[in-house]
Amino acid sequence: MARGQGEGRNPTAAIALDEIGGLYFRQGKFEEARRYFEQAIELEKALYPEGHVTLARSLNNLANTYATLRRYEEAERIYLDAHGHYRRFLGENSAELATSLSNMAVCQQGAGRLKEAAATLEQVLAVHENNTGKERLPYWNTALKYANLRLEQNQAGEAARWAAQVVAALERMQPLPRIERGFARVVLAAALIETGRGREALVPAEGARKIFAEALAPKHWMRSYADAALAGAHTAHGRTAEAKALLEPLYQELADAQTRKSWRAAWIYKLARQAGL
Repeated sequence: MARGQGEGRNPTAAIALDEIGGLYFRQGKFEEARRYFEQAIELEKALYPEGHVTLARSLNNLANTYATLRRYEEAERIYLDAHGHYRRFLGENSAELATSLSNMAVCQQGAGRLKEAAATLEQVLAVHENNTGKERLPYWNTALKYANLRLEQNQAGEAARWAAQVVAALERMQPLPRIERGFARVVLAAALIETGRGREALVPAEGARKIFAEALAPKHWMRSYADAALAGAHTAHGRTAEAKALLEPLYQELADAQTRKSWRAAWIYKLARQAGL
């Protein structure tokens, strides 16, 4: 319908293209999502030669897609383009800019540039603390990303402190943010294992696994992360049979992929060795 009005060169068509891209992204169809986001951006650039916040949002969505596809260099370039529009039309301290910066930090982390990612997340935490407040979900989402990053930087004690704060904060929110609650528990469990407190990791790991079993597809990486954390907790309790049962399919999946590049993959290999695999 939108394309039938003015040869499709209107804001409604651009919004529809971006929303279709978002639907494909949530279905895990990332190449389809990329094509629709790119169409939306092409139309928005024609509609708004001087730029627009709608263009910033589509750019951010496209960057998220490239980051998910592990095309980090391209993703970061697009994030930076989006940030220019956010700054121009919403200001330096806008919540949307902070969220997009947080997304870019995850991209930097995936590319192995951990110091840059930490600096970006610290900037975002300051923006959220000063504007949206420490009791709002955007602050704690960023804090959760920071905890996970500190774990990858071998700062497990600091990661555990941040993750414990996030777990407590998310429990106070209504409605309860399910995926974030699960991921916070995984990061806390992993940090406890890495600080030699694996026995304490059992409760958060079991909680995460229960949440993810109800909310995520079986092959989702967060479920694998939770299974690995629970295995580490079982090992700490001397239950190696239970640990092996959880780790064997994860270990085989990684062996088939022949990859140990990510922090999680290397961690799963380490837990498998500790369990005697």
